[in-house]
Amino acid sequence: MVIDANTLLKNIDSKKFQVIDARSQERFLGLIPEPRENMSGGHIPNSINLPFETVLKKGKMKSKQELTKILNNLNIENQPLAFTCGSGITACIILLASELVSKNKNVLYDGSWAEWGQSGKFPIEK
Repeated sequence: MVIDANTLLKNIDSKKFQVIDARSQERFLGLIPEPRENMSGGHIPNSINLPFETVLKKGKMKSKQELTKILNNLNIENQPLAFTCGSGITACIILLASELVSKNKNVLYDGSWAEWGQSGKFPIEK
């Protein structure tokens, strides 16, 4: 259930799965500096943003009905999904939300932005 950066790099062209980033919209768009030194701002090409707080209510997972609505709004039905964030931890929150209400195949990119966002290492969109 874990993938690496090379798999994600190939996916930019193949688009075999949809990448979903759990970071804040400001970090995803590269509008604010990254908390780690020497990190580029932005996101993995072709990824979409779903901040992890979106699936939580008072620190707990929203209802299955609410989660279904949130995920349906992303138009990702029947697509394999890869979840990412800043370090691989908050991505697990939205991966769990998907596991609770969808039949999508879910994987985690645990290298997340800590690996991908290193200046000049991988392609980045803003």
